[in-house]
Amino acid sequence: MKQIDLGQWLVACYQSFARRIGLTGLVGLLLCCCAFGEGRAPSPTYYDARERAAAALTFEWATTKTVNFSLEFIQRFNHALLNQADAIGAPLDMVRLIDESLANRLFELSALYTIERMPQKMRVRLWEQAVNLQAPDTPDAKENFVYSETYIQGAAVAHVSFNSNNQPIAVHLAKAETDALGLGDFVGTLSAELMVFLAGISPFRLGGSTPEQWRLKAVSPEEWVFVLHPRENPDETEPEIEIHLNRRYQDAPARLEIRSANGETRVWRTLKYKLINGVWFPSEVEYTASSQHQKSRAQYTLLRTTRTRSLRIEIPEGITVYDYRKLGDDAWRYRDDYEETTWKRDLLGEKE
Repeated sequence: MKQIDLGQWLVACYQSFARRIGLTGLVGLLLCCCAFGEGRAPSPTYYDARERAAAALTFEWATTKTVNFSLEFIQRFNHALLNQADAIGAPLDMVRLIDESLANRLFELSALYTIERMPQKMRVRLWEQAVNLQAPDTPDAKENFVYSETYIQGAAVAHVSFNSNNQPIAVHLAKAETDALGLGDFVGTLSAELMVFLAGISPFRLGGSTPEQWRLKAVSPEEWVFVLHPRENPDETEPEIEIHLNRRYQDAPARLEIRSANGETRVWRTLKYKLINGVWFPSEVEYTASSQHQKSRAQYTLLRTTRTRSLRIEIPEGITVYDYRKLGDDAWRYRDDYEETTWKRDLLGEKE
């Protein structure tokens, strides 16, 4: 299919189909694309009406997840543990290995997300249950909840790690070359696609993209289908991304498929929608992932939404910072080059 310029296509669609397809989602995206093309987009820039509405809301989500690990994954993990022990001269018989009988066993985990949004900043609080494969059946194994916080402000992202007493111990800091909303948390706890379904971020930001980089693949009375093909990369590491937008719910995201060259596939699917302040949002979402070594499935349920009253960056001054900002967008691809410093509020651009 011939590549279609998204901005021109939306103008044509508006002129010929506006009454029939429902105005809210399309007009929001249309106005943003036109302003973007002319260089007069407001700050912050919203790609659709959903982003604009979400920018003043707090979302609370509950998650249940099942995950299993392949025998090959466990064997590789054990091999790495033995190599580490050997490197430091530790007795190998003292290393706690993962029992290979745990291969393909289903583990059920839970998590809670609180996503607080304001037009210029965002905080995501995550309580996530982890599985201890080295001692999965001990009494306290299922009480192993890990807490973290992520702040996104413009192009800057600060991920705060906490210890078992919920005390902040370190900050991982990065800065995107444009805007961080479409990139998510660079340490891997907060994917960009999760932000699309749980926090109202436009899917046309995924991977740091803009609407002009997406191509219309198909259209029906029920949905639009757009694809973002991999950028030029000799190693073929960039995935193919396909987004389905539900025309019956103001073009809200209905399905997202991400296919990587290594065979990994991730699929997000909206099961239910909820009308919030006149705009439709996903309220129940299913996520499945499959790779050579692991399979997982998660279901996200929206518990409540409220208006965000205020939002301050609450990171104690003086704690350790691992600063990856000089890497730019590469911090989302690898993290082996950083500068160590201590936290100060102005590192994230926060002003009193």
